[in-house]
Amino acid sequence: MTALNSLLRRKLTRRFELLDVDGDGFAGESGYLGTVAAIHGATGTAAASAQGQALREALLGWWRRLRSAADTDGDGRVGLREYEAALESRVVQRQNVCPEHGRPKIEAVVAVADRDGDGRLTEAEFVTVMTACRVGDPDARWQFRRMDTDGDRRISLAGFDHAMEDFHTSADEALVGTTMWGRL
Repeated sequence: MTALNSLLRRKLTRRFELLDVDGDGFAGESGYLGTVAAIHGATGTAAASAQGQALREALLGWWRRLRSAADTDGDGRVGLREYEAALESRVVQRQNVCPEHGRPKIEAVVAVADRDGDGRLTEAEFVTVMTACRVGDPDARWQFRRMDTDGDRRISLAGFDHAMEDFHTSADEALVGTTMWGRL
């Protein structure tokens, strides 16, 4: 298997740092639940609502698939090296890690963040959800402007999905999704 290049490794490390909410060097279910709670709180979504439950199930589903693929030592959590190894084969083959697994997560996030229900995120909506995911406000605003490629001041679900694909699979620093989770 081809080793991750420097940019892909930096991107995965950045994403992992956001998943490691307590800084112990591991991502775990509690971190995903904390992210769900943070998004609920930031967007004003009731945890017991249909949208709140959909978000919880989508993020926990993502965690369960990651744990199943990456937790090689069976300790119920995923370290950085385990995370990189689990994503490496898809990344170097430029396979989107999002369609079957990440798309429900993206749809659930957009559903709770999209206050006017038009299926697209405004800058305020995008920043709200990204800061709940531990991306700094300045980076979230900067990333929104990069993703708003048509200048309509909104990001579509397809645009969000495309940026996530770029983040997980591209070694091109110029692509919009490269900085999806903050500047590298």
